[in-house]
Amino acid sequence: MAASRYLFTVGYVTRMLGEDENRIAEIAIDMEPEDGCHAVVDINDGSTVALTTRGIENLKELLDDLSET
Repeated sequence: MAASRYLFTVGYVTRMLGEDENRIAEIAIDMEPEDGCHAVVDINDGSTVALTTRGIENLKELLDDLSET
């Protein structure tokens, strides 16, 4: 699989999935870069979580797993 060119902020992903941003952020914090999850730092030293397309797929799988329990 080719590397993803785009990163999607956690805010964008939560709106896309119709989920709560805090819930998504809590789940994503345990994901690794290999899972498609990255931290993005801005000029003001703030940071946010961003996901690749593979990261979004992994996040969906985690959400499904959590829904089943």
